[in-house]
Amino acid sequence: EVHDTATGMLALREEVKCGRDTTAASVQALHEEVKCGRDTTAASVQALHEEVKHTHETTAALGEEVKLTREATASIPAFREEISMLSAELRRLTSSEEYMKVQLRLRELEVENVRLREQVRNLRTEVAALQEEIDKTTVKVANPAKYGEGLEKV
Repeated sequence: EVHDTATGMLALREEVKCGRDTTAASVQALHEEVKCGRDTTAASVQALHEEVKHTHETTAALGEEVKLTREATASIPAFREEISMLSAELRRLTSSEEYMKVQLRLRELEVENVRLREQVRNLRTEVAALQEEIDKTTVKVANPAKYGEGLEKV
């Protein structure tokens, strides 16, 4: 019985030792998990800080855009009034007798321009024909032996 008790106690001690080793390994694993959790949490907190900072910057930029949009919107009635006044002035000017005279004169000048361009084209054609005739005459004068009778015509 003593021997069985001693064997039982040895077995019990072995189990306790094995339990301690398992517990120590479990505690070490838990410490590693906690450390990893802290690192992950710190990185997540840093990322959230960056996101909040970016959100603040974006909000500030949007606030400025809203301010500019409000200012622009507030000036729309003044622009509409100015456009209305300018449109009325344009209608008045385009319906005036002086404007009609200017438009008529402009059309007359456009017709005259077309006529003058045609006249310039015709004159260029005449000049080219005259130049060709001059060139022929120059050849005859330059070679009187070959073009003797041409010399008399000159």
